[in-house]
Amino acid sequence: MERVFKTIQLPNCGRKTEIRMECFENGGEIVKVCKNRPKTKGFSKCHFEPGYRCDSGFEGVKTVDEACKLLANGWTEKMEPLKKTMKDAQRKSYSMKNSGLKPDIVGFVPIVPNAILGLPNSMLNTSMKPKKNKVINLIYGLTYSAYVDQSDIIKYGMNVMERVIKLEADGFRVRLTCMQNYGEDDNSLYHLLACKVKSEDQPLDVQRVMFPLFHPAMFRTIGFGWYESLPEAKYIGGYGRPLYFNMNESQMDSLVEQLFGRTAIYVDGMSIEKKGLDYIDRKIRGKSE
Repeated sequence: MERVFKTIQLPNCGRKTEIRMECFENGGEIVKVCKNRPKTKGFSKCHFEPGYRCDSGFEGVKTVDEACKLLANGWTEKMEPLKKTMKDAQRKSYSMKNSGLKPDIVGFVPIVPNAILGLPNSMLNTSMKPKKNKVINLIYGLTYSAYVDQSDIIKYGMNVMERVIKLEADGFRVRLTCMQNYGEDDNSLYHLLACKVKSEDQPLDVQRVMFPLFHPAMFRTIGFGWYESLPEAKYIGGYGRPLYFNMNESQMDSLVEQLFGRTAIYVDGMSIEKKGLDYIDRKIRGKSE
């Protein structure tokens, strides 16, 4: 786990914003911290305290233990709608390598002049050269207001998952990070939780990625539990507000670029809902221009 403390300036914002972020390599690291770090004062409840019962209609699970098991073992309940996208991606004709021809000691057709001269490389064979593919550094905002139904959270995440599957089928390498935000309402301070879901060098494991990407419990159970253990966290009548409540698109993009690098592309479910399913594609094209 890495802790990042940074002061950033957002465009068209009169004051600077304090960012306090904890970055995790995987969800298991978050659970370990939540279990070992004491509850922060000011919270009347704590998800990781013994005996805590989840609100299944809000969080999508009955217990914290259920959420932790799904995070560790993968979630398959919503796999069916993705199967067609996965099959289409597998059928799609693309290559991660460029093929060429070269003289070799073995091959599929003889090179007559070389054979007459008695050269060892008298056969024509294919040569495979690695192809450098563009890395898509995708940051997915996983914070939602209490009024957002868990079915909508799943729908938004499903849209992102479909885009990731298609991007990888097109030969892109996707680095996927889920980000949650907590804290103040006036852009002066944000506590961020960042979890790497997939590196650009990992093959896409859909079953493993589904829970952290779009199960409501990743935010409303494990995320809330993380914030309840954060030493500098404050309960302000709730856990905070999503970025899209306080920031416009350019400000959200600026925040993410200052934290994750200029290649980072930020999307969240509400933006996809308002701007259409090709919103991610448009943002990727914008970075490429």
